[in-house]
Amino acid sequence: MILVRALVPFTLIAGLLASVTRADTTTDTTAAASLIVFGRTAETHSAAAPAESLTQAVAREKQQLAADAQSAASVAQKAFVDAFGHAPAAGEFQSSGVATYSEWMQRNVKTLSEQPEKFEAAIRAAYPLVIHRDAYPEEITYWKKHGVVPYSLLLAAIENWARRNQPGLMVTAGVPTISINSSYLTTVRIAPATQAEARAVVGLTAATKEASGSIIAPGGEGIETDGGMYFVAAGR
Repeated sequence: MILVRALVPFTLIAGLLASVTRADTTTDTTAAASLIVFGRTAETHSAAAPAESLTQAVAREKQQLAADAQSAASVAQKAFVDAFGHAPAAGEFQSSGVATYSEWMQRNVKTLSEQPEKFEAAIRAAYPLVIHRDAYPEEITYWKKHGVVPYSLLLAAIENWARRNQPGLMVTAGVPTISINSSYLTTVRIAPATQAEARAVVGLTAATKEASGSIIAPGGEGIETDGGMYFVAAGR
């Protein structure tokens, strides 16, 4: 049976093109560490040591986070929204201890895996925001075949698919791909030589094959990148 879907108008081209100017593509190690720890890049950082590795920079930024209880709570809240697509309801979330943005995202992705109804809810929340229609049943199935992907990465992948397939959007298909210029993410480009260290820092397993590019973020293992780039990402 041939599946036919009505074409859906897509009017986000201007916004997508404008996003190119907003992406942070610096290779600065401190900026990458800030994104991993705080979920954002910061204008000021604690003092960096000469020739500091990414692992060392993350440890330094985490010390700064531990000294600021308000920032630690904000990081936890941001990671919740970026993973599930909504602010926590009363009693749904409790922040205890100090954890980096990436550590919170690892926990949240695990929750999405253990509670598939939450993952499906994130998928259903993402489509209306990006392309102004509900997810088709086939798209729920499609995403479940590609592992557990947090809400922020779903937004960026749907955005990229829509850009490549406009003006008529049928059913999401192909390999999930994200652009470093996504309007839904803050990104920091890293050198290929640093990607293995970056993967370890954010809790990803080592790459099983030589890749032309990779998004360094919890839940991003099954997603490819435009242009073969390596970059750290967090929800905008």
